[in-house]
Amino acid sequence: MHLLFLPVFIFCICLPSSPVYAFQDSMHFTIQHYTDMNGLPQNSVKAIVKDREGFIWFSTEDGLVRFDGKHFINFAKENPGLTSYRFHTILQNRRDSSFVAANASAECLRIYNGTALKDSLFLEERKNILTTIPWLYLPDYAGYGRSGEPDEINGLIHTGKDSVVLAGNSWLYAVLPGHIETYADKKQQAVINCKISSADRLFIFDDTLYYWDPSNRIHTFTGDGKHLETFLTGNISEEEAKRIKLYRSNFLESGVLVCTGERWYNLQKEGGKFVARMLITNFSWKTNNIMGALYDPETNRLFLGSTTDGLFVFAFSPFTVIKTGRNDLDNVFYSQTFYAPESVLTAQGHIININTRSIEKTALSRFINTDKYSIVTDAAGFIWTKESKTLVRVDPRTLKELQHWQRGSYVTTLYAADSILYTGTYDGKILSTGIYGKELTPQLFFQLPATITYLQALHGNIWAGTEKGLYQISRINTGWDTVVSIPRLHVRSLYVSGENQVWGTSYENGIFLLQGKKITCFPVDRQQILRNAHCIVDDHQGSFWITTNKGLFQASKNDLLAFAAGMQQSVFYHYYSTDEGLITNEFNGGCQPCGLLLYNGWISLPSMKGMIWFNPADMNQQNSYESIFIDRILVSGKQVAITDTIGVSRLDQQIKISLSAPQWKGKNIYWEYALPGNGDTSWFDADNDMISLSTMSSGTHVLLIRKANGFGTDNYSYRKLVIIVPYGWYLHPVSLLCGGFLGLLLVWGGVRLRIGYIKRQNKHLEQKVGEKTRELQVINRQLEASRSALDRRTQLQEKIIASVSHDVKSPMAYLKMITDRIYEGLKQEGNSAYLRPMQVVNTHTEKLYYFMDNLLNYVKIQTATGDILMEEFSVKELAAEKIDFFREMAEQKQTCFIDNTSPHHFVACNRVLLSIIIHNLLDNSQKACANGNVVIGSGETGEEILLTVKDTGTGFPPHILQWLNEEQLEKPYDDSSHGLGLYIVKDLMRMLKIRSTSVNNNGATITLFLKKAHVS
Repeated sequence: MHLLFLPVFIFCICLPSSPVYAFQDSMHFTIQHYTDMNGLPQNSVKAIVKDREGFIWFSTEDGLVRFDGKHFINFAKENPGLTSYRFHTILQNRRDSSFVAANASAECLRIYNGTALKDSLFLEERKNILTTIPWLYLPDYAGYGRSGEPDEINGLIHTGKDSVVLAGNSWLYAVLPGHIETYADKKQQAVINCKISSADRLFIFDDTLYYWDPSNRIHTFTGDGKHLETFLTGNISEEEAKRIKLYRSNFLESGVLVCTGERWYNLQKEGGKFVARMLITNFSWKTNNIMGALYDPETNRLFLGSTTDGLFVFAFSPFTVIKTGRNDLDNVFYSQTFYAPESVLTAQGHIININTRSIEKTALSRFINTDKYSIVTDAAGFIWTKESKTLVRVDPRTLKELQHWQRGSYVTTLYAADSILYTGTYDGKILSTGIYGKELTPQLFFQLPATITYLQALHGNIWAGTEKGLYQISRINTGWDTVVSIPRLHVRSLYVSGENQVWGTSYENGIFLLQGKKITCFPVDRQQILRNAHCIVDDHQGSFWITTNKGLFQASKNDLLAFAAGMQQSVFYHYYSTDEGLITNEFNGGCQPCGLLLYNGWISLPSMKGMIWFNPADMNQQNSYESIFIDRILVSGKQVAITDTIGVSRLDQQIKISLSAPQWKGKNIYWEYALPGNGDTSWFDADNDMISLSTMSSGTHVLLIRKANGFGTDNYSYRKLVIIVPYGWYLHPVSLLCGGFLGLLLVWGGVRLRIGYIKRQNKHLEQKVGEKTRELQVINRQLEASRSALDRRTQLQEKIIASVSHDVKSPMAYLKMITDRIYEGLKQEGNSAYLRPMQVVNTHTEKLYYFMDNLLNYVKIQTATGDILMEEFSVKELAAEKIDFFREMAEQKQTCFIDNTSPHHFVACNRVLLSIIIHNLLDNSQKACANGNVVIGSGETGEEILLTVKDTGTGFPPHILQWLNEEQLEKPYDDSSHGLGLYIVKDLMRMLKIRSTSVNNNGATITLFLKKAHVS
């Protein structure tokens, strides 16, 4: 339902102001205007009453309507068979103090237990009561009241031109020209001689008749015939009394509403006298055509019904807003401190009187420019404040600066405890200043690792909140140190309520409690607003008041302690917002001190639109209406009768249950429901006052509904609804028995059929097995022949390898030796003509020998069986051996070999195979690197030795580089430009499980990752 908000009326009480400007103390209320555009069935609202369950009822030209503060329900439409929806009168039933509404066809709806049902006995019972007056003529339905007047609520009945009857609970008063007759127990009791100028000035209160004469006196007429005068106090003048209009309320404790034109008063009886208290002004009953009216002191609301403009609801705020009367920026308040015995001083220099709530601008702002975020009064009465990096000490009498200190970092917060002022800074420093010493310069007290956000002290312990944790600093031996550290907590504010109770607010983690070294982060509200709370104010009446950017929360201290002790599973928070009278939802935090508990019990909180003051004792959060009402039950879209037990068919896939309760406490009614089963009771939220259930299984289900009523352990109202879903025919015992027998029969037949099938399959399988066995025997003989041929080829291969080793390798070794001698001989003889050719022959002979040796070793590995032998050796020795071999060939190409390997690097590997790998890599590099460098180096990482071969040549072709970095061994391309060298390298690395990487970077670089050998 959408609300149409009218302008907020503000009442200002003008008190003496300062020479600078006047204060503004705002007692305000909001007006909610309801019409047929936002909930009403029709715009003519006549009589208004409140039932004992807390609902507001009013009659309209289109039905009898119930209002719970959120929803409108037209109960005339809920009672089929009515011949008219035009309801005017709502009368009180003297039998049980319920109410009865009558329509234009003399049909009645009895309002009871939150609903309205037809009542065919009420009019007859009322006639029987009125027949006590013998001369009274009663037509069939001449109304039991004047049509179109609100007086009918208390039974004002016009019986003729000059007579009227008023009915109390025990007495009947017949008012005639010149006298009043009283009746009880069907007998006349007394006759009182008096002159009544107008019946509109009569009202009944506490079963007694009163008359308010035009001279502003109230006459009392008792049932036993006494005529007295009751004293009247209040601010209704005699001139106003001449034009009063009375709206008689059905609640004795709520008094009588009085309108004097545009001013509305509530008339109550207190201690034998009547007291008139003004509620609103500037709202004319004639202009707005007000017919029905009700003031409810419990919810602090005034309901006015118009015959043309619907319903007006005035909600009075319990909050006082104190503003300067200047621009909005001047009303943005932050820190505040006590000043003088009965005043509060704000950081921007406003003094607010606690008793009168008057506000004045002081000289503080003229002398000192503060940033508003911290102002404190020390034990000597001096005031300390700050601005950015400046700490200022202020004279409390003149509010002028006495001293100031420039700090190296931004000053974040101030706190005075005993005789010391503590200062927190942006860079985590806590500074201390002894306020009674001659030297007041702040000294470094403690260093913390994050920005200080709040400081508190108690009994020699310092609690510091930071952006990255909470710390307790205590004296240990001769110094100070942290005894408690709670990291990763962005502390917003702290409140130390005892030696073992440190409360706080935070960003993201809501409110928390530190007890000893145990920290408890409390659950937040359903809207998650409390995740970022500003500060906590203890009213010392059992409640904490917590400010946020989106409203004010009230929590029970005992509830929080019970949650921390594991004695309850949830915490109830009462939420206050603009719906309950706040001028703004945005309170201010990040300041110290933030909220103050004043000496008179009021609380002062800074906001974006003034200082918010209120008395916690006036904040009635407890929901006195605890009943849970079910307004409608829809089963598959069809409405069913509301009872505690309902039956639905198995085909009904959806059940919707509409809930209601008086919702005058803002957004503080939360519905939950559960379907207990198997020992599990999980509670779910009912959104928009509706419970939706679907696809319920057969059987009896108990739906539990609960509503939180306020603070306290398990403070819930409960309601139980039994839902019966019948079992299908197939679940009947006879059906189950027949089904079981049929199932056994089917199982027996199925087993028989399966056994026959298995036997047939077994015979077929035996035939198949015989055929396959014969085929396998033939294949086995073929495999034996193949294995014999393979063995012969393997033996031949081994003989060839041995023959090559003996017949080729040995002559090559001998040839190498002969060429070495010839070369050395020519070199000694100085025969330069044959020295160079012989050197080339010698080099290539040596190269051919090593190539043959490497190739034979590689082929032996391919045919060998068993594990490859691993040994531990130095990479330095192996590298030196290979570089020495290639040295002369490198000199011919003017290539420089550089050995950067470390003598401390040992590897666990097969030395022969690794030698083949390095040999091929160095050979490949020196071929591609004429007039360049070939570098072999080593490194270490973790459990591996990195062996790198790098050259400054042309690098690998792209397809070769890609193949080297892939896992596959076979080349995916045809390449006749490269021999077996790299293929052998990659195959050996696969056999030795060596990882490698290859890159082109000003040449080619290949890195081998070898297992490290731990050699001391």
